[in-house]
Amino acid sequence: MRIARLAALGAAAWLALAGLPGSSWAEPNPAPAPQVRSSGDTFTYVVRQNDTLRSIAGAHLERESDWRALQTLNGVADPLRLPVGTTLRLPVALLKTRPVQARLVSFRGDVSLRQGGAVTTRVGATVGEGAEIETGANANARFTLPDGGTVSVPSMSRVRLTRLRAYVLNGAVDQEITVLGGRSEFRVSPVRSPGGFRVGTPLSASAVRGTEFRIGYDGAADRAQTEVLGGSVHVTPEGLEPLIAAPRQGVAIADGKADLVDLLPEPAWVPDNAIQAGGMLSFAVTPVVGAARYRAVVATDADFVNIVSSGESRPGETTIDIYPLPDGPYFVRLTAVSPLDLEGMPADYRFVRALNVVSGLSVEPQAGGGRAFHWSTPPKGAESYRFQLARADGTLVADRTDVPRPGIILPPLPSGEYRWRVMSVGRVDGKPVEAWSPPASLTVP
Repeated sequence: MRIARLAALGAAAWLALAGLPGSSWAEPNPAPAPQVRSSGDTFTYVVRQNDTLRSIAGAHLERESDWRALQTLNGVADPLRLPVGTTLRLPVALLKTRPVQARLVSFRGDVSLRQGGAVTTRVGATVGEGAEIETGANANARFTLPDGGTVSVPSMSRVRLTRLRAYVLNGAVDQEITVLGGRSEFRVSPVRSPGGFRVGTPLSASAVRGTEFRIGYDGAADRAQTEVLGGSVHVTPEGLEPLIAAPRQGVAIADGKADLVDLLPEPAWVPDNAIQAGGMLSFAVTPVVGAARYRAVVATDADFVNIVSSGESRPGETTIDIYPLPDGPYFVRLTAVSPLDLEGMPADYRFVRALNVVSGLSVEPQAGGGRAFHWSTPPKGAESYRFQLARADGTLVADRTDVPRPGIILPPLPSGEYRWRVMSVGRVDGKPVEAWSPPASLTVP
């Protein structure tokens, strides 16, 4: 299985891409801290007073017996006599680690957190190595990593925390996450050596420095995507040459090949989006050259921690419809998606939800053949209404503006099929708000 091979990759291979200069560590006693630094698949250690190869192995390697490996690697003649200040190379693969944990900080909707054979989903729950997080339709989850980074898991996605470890030598965190389906967004803290941060899919492996990026995997289509918003990501597609994606670049993997391309730019904001008064939330975008469709994510906060809804446009369309939300202020993140399924650069905007749609449309026959059209007042009231009646072919029969009350009477109509609708006109924050009702049908015998 490709997933198994990904998980089995050694730390040395990753560190060649992800390692950064190290820093000192602290002990409970006042002894001076050892000087350490990374060099590819080894870690440089500066000998202190009373150090021996056995004591170093016992303190910093998984097995004390590995002191012999240190002797061979460093060409030490006497393992009991190490001059203070001598530098030794410690194999990263042999360094002692301890488990660390992530934490689920928010979730919405159908979210499953599986770890240790149990399913536990609650805000504040600790998330250990081997745990899997899966989200259902219109759901999302967010967790913080031991080094302060974050992972956001949108709807219909599944990720595994394949490795969560800290090196005992200096506390540097080593993390690996596998995206098993759907998408995830990452904000990664700067890596401390000998730690690293890797993200894999069944089609690729990625090593990163401190950065912000997204990774997706579609098992049914057997394709994967990496999209870099900041920093850089080293992507190794299975069986292909590695690629380095810089900011505003992405890697699309499908059909046995990998493409490094520029991400689509941020969609421009349409002012009419600012107040959402209709039954559905509807976001229009200015067309982006090269886009196949558009995505929108809605949150209650500007950092998009509390995501409450999301949606996509139909292919080739520039309007995104999302199920209704309660009245109030929100934020929306818009992106354009390429034919390679690479999601472009995001643009965040603020909008206000203020439902202003009439309902209860009904028609009552009147004496003499006329008809009275009725509708209900919207929840927050309306200053006036606009009434339209059209034949089945769309030809307008009546278009009345500035109707003061929820109702209007029309004279007798010719036989035929008709459709009619009502617009409510109100104000939110001093700005006019107009919203059409869904159309209703009328048959005149």
